[in-house]
Amino acid sequence: MPAGLTATSTTSTKHWLQYVGLPLEGLLDWKWTAAIHPEDVEAIVDKCRISIASGKPFLHEARVRRADGEYRWMLHHKVPVCEESGRIVKWYRSSIDIEDRKRAEHEIREQETELRQILDLTPQHIGVFGPDGTPLYVNHIGVEYFGVDMDQCEPKGLDLISFLQMIVNSFWKPITRRYGTGAHEFETRLRRCDGRFRRFLLRLNPFKDERDK
Repeated sequence: MPAGLTATSTTSTKHWLQYVGLPLEGLLDWKWTAAIHPEDVEAIVDKCRISIASGKPFLHEARVRRADGEYRWMLHHKVPVCEESGRIVKWYRSSIDIEDRKRAEHEIREQETELRQILDLTPQHIGVFGPDGTPLYVNHIGVEYFGVDMDQCEPKGLDLISFLQMIVNSFWKPITRRYGTGAHEFETRLRRCDGRFRRFLLRLNPFKDERDK
């Protein structure tokens, strides 16, 4: 427990001591950092010092070593209690186990990375656009066809964002005005980075929410 911070109650303090498997003396001053994952200590200490100095609430995620030695992600929240004069008389703290959420987030990131790799290897041009046509993603073969350098993102002085915006203005908007936002397909010719036009079959498929919007 950070220096100068008081637990919410004796019960919660006992629960926390049981969780980390340490005596109260092992958490006084800055000894509580022994229960924090070594990779997370510096960040949480820096943020905690700033919170104590400023008197502002503290909110931070860090891994805590449980009594059995397992580290679990927790969301730490500390709020000051002040007198009418504004002087801080105590701090209330809570730590919520968010290990399951962090694991789910990690799995989602891994799935997204795997999906992007699959899309980049797919021999088709694949793009994702927002409801208003805002470009969100174009796979590697797509940007490569138009001469976009994935590392430099500056084909002939045109950065990637400008390139995608160009697609929206010259391609997406005219199509949606003519065909609407429903699923449809059509043939058209697209100019390759070497100036040659090649014929493509384009398919547009809207992704709608549970309200069909």
